Amino acid sequence: MSSYSQFDVVIGEGSRERNIGAIIDKYNGGITRIDRGIGSGWNNSYSTGLDKYGSTWAYGYLSTKEITIEFTIYGSIPQFTKFREEMAIALDTSNGPERLHFNDEPNWYYMAVTSGTISLSEEIGSQSATGTIIFEVPDGLKHSSYSKVLNSNTNNEDIGSYLVTETGTVRVTVNNQGGAKAYPKFKIKQKADNGYIGIVSPTAVLALGVQDASLEGEKVDSGGFKSQILIDIKKGDSSATTGWGLFTDASSRYYESPIAGTVCVNGGKMVFRKTSGYPNSGGLAWNLSGTSVDGYRWQGGCSSYILKEDENGEVGALNWRCDFNLKVWESRIGQTGFYTIAMVDENKKIIAAYDISKDDTNSDETKVRFWTEKSSWKKEIIFGANNNEPGQPRPNPAFNSHTGSAYFMKDGQKLTFSYNGTPYTWSVPTVESKVCKEIVIFSGRYQNENIAKTGGFFHTLLCESLRFTKNNVRRYDLVPNRYPKNSLLTVDCYQGEIYLSPTGDNQGELSQGQRIIGSDFIALEPGETTLEFTTSTWCKTPPEVEIEWTENSL
Repeated sequence: MSSYSQFDVVIGEGSRERNIGAIIDKYNGGITRIDRGIGSGWNNSYSTGLDKYGSTWAYGYLSTKEITIEFTIYGSIPQFTKFREEMAIALDTSNGPERLHFNDEPNWYYMAVTSGTISLSEEIGSQSATGTIIFEVPDGLKHSSYSKVLNSNTNNEDIGSYLVTETGTVRVTVNNQGGAKAYPKFKIKQKADNGYIGIVSPTAVLALGVQDASLEGEKVDSGGFKSQILIDIKKGDSSATTGWGLFTDASSRYYESPIAGTVCVNGGKMVFRKTSGYPNSGGLAWNLSGTSVDGYRWQGGCSSYILKEDENGEVGALNWRCDFNLKVWESRIGQTGFYTIAMVDENKKIIAAYDISKDDTNSDETKVRFWTEKSSWKKEIIFGANNNEPGQPRPNPAFNSHTGSAYFMKDGQKLTFSYNGTPYTWSVPTVESKVCKEIVIFSGRYQNENIAKTGGFFHTLLCESLRFTKNNVRRYDLVPNRYPKNSLLTVDCYQGEIYLSPTGDNQGELSQGQRIIGSDFIALEPGETTLEFTTSTWCKTPPEVEIEWTENSL
């Protein structure tokens, strides 16, 4: 019989729930040490101090939390072998963070992944073995197991208050009693037809729908009498009929990128893949294949989609718009990469390209460039290859885990590119008659990256979704408003996801396009936060609002 008392450490939920402590106890052992630390580690950045003295604090941010568990078991060599196999299965978190519970914190959990090598040192003489398990908590937080819910029936100051003003604004005060920010889920039930929802907090505004929608409907710029979507790849779709499987390998047709002679595609491939953590839906990314070639600065892979004929039997698009969602951030300073979405003509010559690149191996400086011809770009914007965590010296507002939407389009000789909700337009006479025949995507890394130092390619550099619309003659149509009576809009600010159910009897379908570009998801600071929910000016009946949140602790 073991001399240890079982200490439950549970990873996962439901059918995937695994009790690490129970497995150790089964082998006559026990957990001997747990190090959860106090809070998470803080990283501080400093600038040059006053005159020649010391440094000046610039900013600080919470880093990944590490949890260490040490244990001892007893048994024979065959039992140790069986233990290794059983524990390896239990500790598999290859699909991303899972809930991690400890029995001395029954009302809290961490979102954790197994980290590094799980050690097991076997003492043959004493028939004992000791080991160490390390978990990492990417968000650095401890989450409450219970959610708080605030709605019109709430009468508890510990939760908050709910008020409908004379002007029809829903004003709520949310009481976040946790020690860190909380990320709410909003459920907005329409009591009358509506075209717009605005959610205002002291630090952010989230705008949904269309601000200029009218009682008659939503005014939509269709882009032409026969505007037609030629490809529409949704988030998480890897199929060959509607998803990223529509893009095919183009490395045999493109040895160089059409935007510059510095990018070499020497057998490199693009595939649908998922990265650990965000974004867990996956997207089109380079698979690290191909061989570097002397004389080039970049190496990578290439995939393309040749436009199909439209409903009139015509192939190619003279005027078009391409909407996409990119996720871009590194996990270690010095990682490099590039991602190019290019529109080319029948001769594989560039019409326009949206390009993100990072060749700086000493910082997170990353560049967005808008290309209109080979070796020539119109504008460069610099941001940081981070996930837009608070305190970043170079924020990443446009391509983090909660954002990523951008577009570029051609209308005659006008080329427009968007970044973080802002459009930039130039007149380029040389492209006016050019017809897009193919969408080509390139991605890879800087050839001089120090792999040993950085651990390799960008942690996250992929395209989640892409829509290409062929436009002809501009016109405006009226379509029914987005939020009819009884519809339900659900906004998950932690996951950065929006769902719409026209009937309101379920959560509905993922509908990321509801968020107006440039607006942000909402976070609740510790303490009380007042939120206001507004509708279209002509909508006289306010919606029913329910707010659910889980409190977090450092």
